[in-house]
Amino acid sequence: MPPSRAERLEPDAPLPRLRPWYRPAVKRTALPLYLLALGLVCCAGGATDGYGWYVDGTRVPDEDWRAHDGPFLAQLVLTADARALQAAWTDDPAGAPVHHLDRAAPGSRVETAIFFSRCEPDGAGVCSVWGTATVEASDGRVLANRVEVPLWVDQPPPAGLGVSEHGLGMVVEDFAGSYTFRFVVTDRVARREVSLMRELAVARAE
Repeated sequence: MPPSRAERLEPDAPLPRLRPWYRPAVKRTALPLYLLALGLVCCAGGATDGYGWYVDGTRVPDEDWRAHDGPFLAQLVLTADARALQAAWTDDPAGAPVHHLDRAAPGSRVETAIFFSRCEPDGAGVCSVWGTATVEASDGRVLANRVEVPLWVDQPPPAGLGVSEHGLGMVVEDFAGSYTFRFVVTDRVARREVSLMRELAVARAE
């Protein structure tokens, strides 16, 4: 798994409470909003005419957290504040750094964001991108089991790039272990599906 970093364009214990988060109103412009969809090692150009993810004009292989199904691309990101991430990219899509979490301290907040490209609109011009989320702890507990999340039900995002309008969030527990986040992202109009996964280690104090 890639290290945590910031990049610019380039049954007994109670379960932690998983909660949905919702985006605030997001202004629409002609700028390439949510360019984070281009990946952990993205470049300004993004996906070209071929299918799959491209970095600096070169196709890169799918990974657990970034994959495609034909022209439909999706990526899973774990962040401390999905709404702030979305707002930063709305205000300055070319300049805001993106922090990809792979470790988090007990008591801290972690939220999911799904970035996607090339959803297919229906006859009314509306895309329907949904996610099915599962969250598991390394000690065998299932914190969320196939929870359906409406990621984007709207007109195609500006410049063909988008970030999910909804997601899941939780507070990290204090235990020696990790979490696995899984999302099956489906374009219901095109009937395309991408499976994504990321792990989050609990960074306990020594």
